[in-house]
Amino acid sequence: MKSIWAKGESRTKNFAVCFVRSWTPEPGETLKIAATPAYRLFLNGEFKHYGPARAAHHFVRTDEFDLDAYAGRPLAAAVEIIGANVNTYCYADQPPAFGAEVCRGGKVLFDAASFSCRALTDHVTRTERYSFQRPFAEAYRMADDRRDFYAGQFDLFPELETEAAPEKSPLPRRVPFPAFEREAFSPAESGELSLDDSWHYDDRCMHPNEQFFGYAPEEWEEKISFEASEFRYAPRAGLPFEAVSEMEYRIFDAGRTLSGFLDLEAEAEQDSELFVLWDEVDWKEQGKNQPGLNVCFYRNSCCQVVKYALKKGKFHLQNFEPMTGRYFVLALKKGKIRLAPPSFVRYENPDVSALKFRCSDPRLEAVVEAARHTLAQNAADILTDCPSRERAGWLCDGFFSARAEKLFTGKNLVECNYLENYGLAPQDPDLPEGMIPMCYPADNPDHIYIPNWSLWFILELCDHVRRTGDYAMADLCRPKVEALEAFFRPCENEFGLLEDLGNWVFVEWSKANEYTGGVNFPSNMCYAQVLEEAGQLYGRPAWVERGRKLKETIRKMAFDGEFFVDQALRQEGKLVNTRNRTETCQYYALFFGVADRERDPDFYRTVLEEFGPNRDDKVVHPDVARSNAFIGNYLRLDYFMKAGERARMASECIDYFWKMALRTGTLWENDQVYGSLNHGFASLAANFVLECVTGFVEEIGGEIVRVPPVLDCDFEAEIPLSDGSLRLARKGSSWFEDRARNVQK
Repeated sequence: MKSIWAKGESRTKNFAVCFVRSWTPEPGETLKIAATPAYRLFLNGEFKHYGPARAAHHFVRTDEFDLDAYAGRPLAAAVEIIGANVNTYCYADQPPAFGAEVCRGGKVLFDAASFSCRALTDHVTRTERYSFQRPFAEAYRMADDRRDFYAGQFDLFPELETEAAPEKSPLPRRVPFPAFEREAFSPAESGELSLDDSWHYDDRCMHPNEQFFGYAPEEWEEKISFEASEFRYAPRAGLPFEAVSEMEYRIFDAGRTLSGFLDLEAEAEQDSELFVLWDEVDWKEQGKNQPGLNVCFYRNSCCQVVKYALKKGKFHLQNFEPMTGRYFVLALKKGKIRLAPPSFVRYENPDVSALKFRCSDPRLEAVVEAARHTLAQNAADILTDCPSRERAGWLCDGFFSARAEKLFTGKNLVECNYLENYGLAPQDPDLPEGMIPMCYPADNPDHIYIPNWSLWFILELCDHVRRTGDYAMADLCRPKVEALEAFFRPCENEFGLLEDLGNWVFVEWSKANEYTGGVNFPSNMCYAQVLEEAGQLYGRPAWVERGRKLKETIRKMAFDGEFFVDQALRQEGKLVNTRNRTETCQYYALFFGVADRERDPDFYRTVLEEFGPNRDDKVVHPDVARSNAFIGNYLRLDYFMKAGERARMASECIDYFWKMALRTGTLWENDQVYGSLNHGFASLAANFVLECVTGFVEEIGGEIVRVPPVLDCDFEAEIPLSDGSLRLARKGSSWFEDRARNVQK
């Protein structure tokens, strides 16, 4: 498919354009769009889509739209694209492009070259980054209502010449279109603003350099976060939510965390400056004793602000990049506006609704619903860590969230995109030969990578093949696996242990991450498992044998008679164990089969009964640093569930996840209110709950794996399968079960 872009603007950062065309479709016509890095589609002024599903460098996933609903009448199509042109964790940094074809009966009627390119001059180009991981914060200076432009008044914005853009190889979208359902808000607080310039938000993403791209503060046309930092809020009840005067604010509550696009109908009765700020939580933990709701736009190290400078008139406002929040602040610094009740357009995977679950224990039901919302917002196109700060396809996160995708949807379509992107990715020139990015699509001009995190790519690939039988994916990714094995071989010491991996060795966000130099035993436990599983997948018995021997070596060297130590360092040329011990290291040992209940019954029982997220680490084993959510607490839950300790794990799930479900309706990155409060891996909590309540574990190759349920509660469940669904129910002592299979037409 031919692609074009605005002439001379292929590397301009944060440059917004819209490709437009009007015609009268005939029955049977379809519109195909292949655009990067991201686009919005409007048909006759109505928002229809945000895409594409992301792909590897030099590839693009094509979206196709049926136009029969518009047949026989004039159609105005507008495709809005912002060319980021900076390194991020969520897009491939390559020249933006617009490709399109209108087809009927297999024939291309016209393509992108027949579209007019319009410069969206009301979009402010030179702004600060939204976060270190994502592109730019949004600001607009609007004199005209874009709704009129999208509906066909294309001369509202100037036309630009176009030139050919590098073509990309097409890939199928594979994943379903989001439904873009609308969610209403509840008014939560009104009040008055004041200004205090004694402090301004600052973050590393505000300071570009030769390895991190963006606009420097002196280049900014709008100082979005600086202005937002100055706002001070004084609640005042009784102010009308439909009318906002200068130096007033309104806060709306969505009831739970949502991801997508805020939709506002605003009438500026005079020239106005409106700020939209948001966050996932009322942040009482901040400790500033601010009256009323505390919605902190920078809590997650992001500029969660959009600024609208509006001329007098009526406007339909909708942000371009997806946002994530529960509380939304509308702060009017200047002017006077009238508001229709705001709404939110959800950007999420609709397939997660396939799982149905009702339970007599409302805590368990709430955890499953929170897991559903979490997965939906982190599986719109690829498996992401969070839909807010990063929107990144992180390794390790995907290993866990892919299993939740299978439970909620009966399929692993999103994981296929995620793994395929890695399989197709070219060697990153900024990384060592054979190493893959820690998240993808992304670029790494800072040369940062997590060597041991690449091992999770192999573990997930092996698990994906086990779950789906997708050996074509194994074939696609085989060169990556072999290149990684070749990368790690020279890193092995005389014992076969990886030593001094360098760069950023990561275990988890806890004390465990301070013991990564020299020989890091958790990373070596993971490496041993990878050698075994990859060896089995690819028929490499020598790899399998190396993995088994390495596990025995770790047992002998790392176990101090009570616990496994995290680290060994060189002293006068000899490898000597430290006394650094963490709870997470013990979970790595069990999860990867270095220790087990049969060979290590005392160790097993101690870790089960004396550790966990409820441990008082000041009293119980204070010399063993506690775990965090990711990945220590998840390794604990996962391992002990498989070991048959489901009743205890069910209790821990309630203790751990219910508070999250109540507060945000999603599940969190950490065990406290910092970082993302909507993290994809956490959706695996639903797998744990379903297993404890219903006994359903998973479906493999059409066969259902079951275990005895351990919770005494009534429930109804409909679990999607690859070939139909499984319905299970219990009421008192009565059980119901029915398996429905899809009818082949």
